[in-house]
Amino acid sequence: HGHKLTGEVDPLPNFPEELAKITWDITRKDILEVLVPHMKSKGVETFGLIGFCWGPRIIANLCAESDDFSVGVNIHRTWRAFAIHGEQPLEVAPKLKKAAQLYCVAGNDDDNYKEGGKFHNILKENLKEKFQYVYYPDMFHGWVNRAPKGEPEVLKAANDAIRRGVDFLKQNL
Repeated sequence: HGHKLTGEVDPLPNFPEELAKITWDITRKDILEVLVPHMKSKGVETFGLIGFCWGPRIIANLCAESDDFSVGVNIHRTWRAFAIHGEQPLEVAPKLKKAAQLYCVAGNDDDNYKEGGKFHNILKENLKEKFQYVYYPDMFHGWVNRAPKGEPEVLKAANDAIRRGVDFLKQNL
């Protein structure tokens, strides 16, 4: 998808094909069987996650599968990240019952993540006060880490999302 404001096209034409090679089984093994045990051997007791676009797919799966993760910060997540591997986000959502979740959603993100959307409603019901949602109606998917320079309104919203994410991590770790 091109940039909303400039119309520039991403320079990674084969990105979906390359990303499709990184399956959940590979990611799961790397994180749960290598990284987590290593960090625990160094004294880390609980983990928090922050992800953008594709990253929240990993957050959802990790938080659904492992009690080691107490918090996830999800910024402008994509529905397509699940579809590349034939997964359905609505199959993962009901499994998110313990780890606190913050969702920062852009105006053009999928409606399932917005207030009233199916994914949003499942998390709100399952997590109650451990679920927070912030809507940025004037922002576009990728605004936090792909924002064009020199646009103060985008920078302000990006800084707000990062600040909220850090605060949420601190409150829930």
